[in-house]
Amino acid sequence: MLKIDPHSKKFLSLGRRTLEPVSLFERYPVRELIANSADVFFADLGRALFLLGQDVPLNDAGRRADFMLCDPEGRLYVARLQHGRTAIDLIEALEDAGLVSDWKPDAILRMLDDERRELFQRAFLKVPLAKLNAEQGVLLLAEAYNLETLASAGWLRERYGVRIDCYQLRLAADSLTQIEYLSCQDLSKFIYRIYQRQLLGDLKGAPWPSALVPNAPVVADAPVVPDATVVPDISDSARAAQAEPTAEPEAAPKPKQAEPAPPPVEEPAAQAPEPEPVFEPVEAADPLEAEVNAALEIREDGSVDPEPVEDELFFTGELSPEDDPLADILAGEAAALRQEEEDSSGKDRRVRERSRDYQARRLRLDYFGRLLGARLVDFSSTGLGVEALSPLPVGAEIGISGEILSESGTVGIEGRAKVEHCRSTQEGVCRIGFSLDKAVISEIDDPETFDRR
Repeated sequence: MLKIDPHSKKFLSLGRRTLEPVSLFERYPVRELIANSADVFFADLGRALFLLGQDVPLNDAGRRADFMLCDPEGRLYVARLQHGRTAIDLIEALEDAGLVSDWKPDAILRMLDDERRELFQRAFLKVPLAKLNAEQGVLLLAEAYNLETLASAGWLRERYGVRIDCYQLRLAADSLTQIEYLSCQDLSKFIYRIYQRQLLGDLKGAPWPSALVPNAPVVADAPVVPDATVVPDISDSARAAQAEPTAEPEAAPKPKQAEPAPPPVEEPAAQAPEPEPVFEPVEAADPLEAEVNAALEIREDGSVDPEPVEDELFFTGELSPEDDPLADILAGEAAALRQEEEDSSGKDRRVRERSRDYQARRLRLDYFGRLLGARLVDFSSTGLGVEALSPLPVGAEIGISGEILSESGTVGIEGRAKVEHCRSTQEGVCRIGFSLDKAVISEIDDPETFDRR
């Protein structure tokens, strides 16, 4: 990541600050920082996790977990802050997950006060209380990982379905302001690559017996003695066997003249192994640990998460009704409501005036500093509905801003909105309903504001 200096018209380096020998955990109280801003921290990881407690005692022997977390599906996570490069913290985290596997839902709820308990049950948890702690997972937060830790995590995830998530913490510092930033990188794709390389036998020094891994027996040594070198020997012996009957007459010199024939056969045999040794040094020169470290180094330049792409943030709604299959859905709801009487029922009923005049031209959702892509599907003076790719917890408050154009003018939205419901469709899209305060909605005199922007 580079900083733009508009005055000098130059790129300036942010300056990547390594965490050793000055460790992040020595420089800052990381556990306290996470506990005081758990929603912001785990939202930055892209995870919906509810903090149940920190420094949680697990048994009478003094065993403790750094954090106890839960996801909306009721899976209980034991989180550990890994301070070094040893793999022992992974083993300890697995032991911690085993210790909490028999905890009852009532015991877990007793960790929360009355207010957070009600918030957890009513707004966060999406499964019945009986399914709480039906599954467990491990969450590792570390400055650095060694190859054995990532390989073990991949083996347990892919072979046995153990949910292990590893995140790498990094610091970046602005060289001018000395402001420091924290970024957390998900290592899931590297863990999967390590596991695939282990299956192919390319990874040496595996932390588990090679007999457990298919195709593991010394595959790397096979190219050293190529099978192609055996083929010429068999062909030579076959030709020698054919030459013996011709050698019984006085045509013994003829087989000697046929001796030049094997060299052409030997030449392709000598050329065939040549490509194989070419690949062997490449693999030896590019061990997996160096490859993963190099990949991590590349991502290290983006220690502060990059800004989302513009197309991912906004839906401009430029498609015509003929081209847009969602044109009917995009038809908004007028802000005014009117009363009508129906003679058939004899009762007064409130009917909403639907109008195609309203259409979102810009919609922006800000959830703890993260911009979420959203598409307007419904709008009224008291609320709006959107389609988004990311779910939001019910009861959460977000910042919302946007402009809705109509023939009569432009309606501006600027303020806070509350999530009333969030449902996922079969297509993987989340339908989210927000309640709005009337103070959030205002009229914009100039309808061309958005076009100029």
